[in-house]
Amino acid sequence: MNIFKNIEDHKDFNIDPEWYKNRKEGISCYYRVKNEGEFIKPSILSIIDWVDEVIVALQPSEDNTREMIESIDSHKIKILDYPFDLLPNGPGFMGQNPSSVHCKTYYYNWTLSKTTYDWALKWDGDMVALPNMEQYVKRDIGRRFYGHEIVKVSCENFWSSKIHPTSNAAPSGLFKVRSGLSYLNGEQTHRFNKPEGKYTGNSFLHFKWCKKYFDDIWQKDWENIPKFQNLCKRAIAGDKYEGDIPQVLLPFLKDEMGFKG
Repeated sequence: MNIFKNIEDHKDFNIDPEWYKNRKEGISCYYRVKNEGEFIKPSILSIIDWVDEVIVALQPSEDNTREMIESIDSHKIKILDYPFDLLPNGPGFMGQNPSSVHCKTYYYNWTLSKTTYDWALKWDGDMVALPNMEQYVKRDIGRRFYGHEIVKVSCENFWSSKIHPTSNAAPSGLFKVRSGLSYLNGEQTHRFNKPEGKYTGNSFLHFKWCKKYFDDIWQKDWENIPKFQNLCKRAIAGDKYEGDIPQVLLPFLKDEMGFKG
């Protein structure tokens, strides 16, 4: 199967088979986002000083995601429009065609191919780095990042998941760009065949369970999917989070900004 040419023949969205070659020294951070207006700005601000570019592959969104990104004054940020609707996660994902522009696997590979530096950091629009992460964002060894799973925000108070307080965000990490790296179809979502990195301590806050547009991710009947039912247990109850709050979050800690109270 050709993972570089999409079956819909959208030539502008084919992937260069040699995308990993001739790279500059530095770190590329890449995002794949849709309806991430609630957290995308503090997410980018939390890591932008540690990387050399921020590539954002933006799907059509119903909220202010684009405006929030464009409000950041930085030459490092590049928004790439990805105009295709995507098939959801869930049962049947393995049967999706990874060469289709509508498959998240293809979308993620296309996004990675647009980075230009020799190291890459996969990051999500609902993740905000803690200051201690800076020591790990170096061009030395691969890293796998863990974070705190936040399930509730009310003003300046956070609650982390009582059942599953640690998140690996499926997974986020820093790695050396090389031949053979690619996203693949998994049982219910994508997976990445990158080499294992050195695990770090909790280095970010993950706000996945606080988002308004959570339905973007799974199938319409996601409430009835056993795997998802188990995941949702994380968000039923939480313990008061007593850790540091990244400074970039302070302007956003208001209930009227869309956070659940």
